[in-house]
Amino acid sequence: MKVEIFGPEPSCVECKASLKNAKKAVKELGLDIEVVKKNVISDEGRKLGIALTPALVIDGKVIKLGSVPSKDAVKAAIERMLKMLEEEIEVVNTRIKELRR
Repeated sequence: MKVEIFGPEPSCVECKASLKNAKKAVKELGLDIEVVKKNVISDEGRKLGIALTPALVIDGKVIKLGSVPSKDAVKAAIERMLKMLEEEIEVVNTRIKELRR
């Protein structure tokens, strides 16, 4: 999993605050997740269609645009993404068991 904050270069105050909140959220969750700042004017930023900054992106999915996400909002978004991943893994494991029968 990767948490990305998209914004201008050099970083604006809001993007710096977003990055700080994202890093705090990951630390509090005790997870080994990469948190990075990315330039919104990049191929990746364009592909994601980011028009407002800061933008919070988790695993390639745009979560929040145009305002600083709180630490708790980032934590909640990460927890939702982890739950979705766990559910997907369970579906795959169930399917594998069915195929082995």
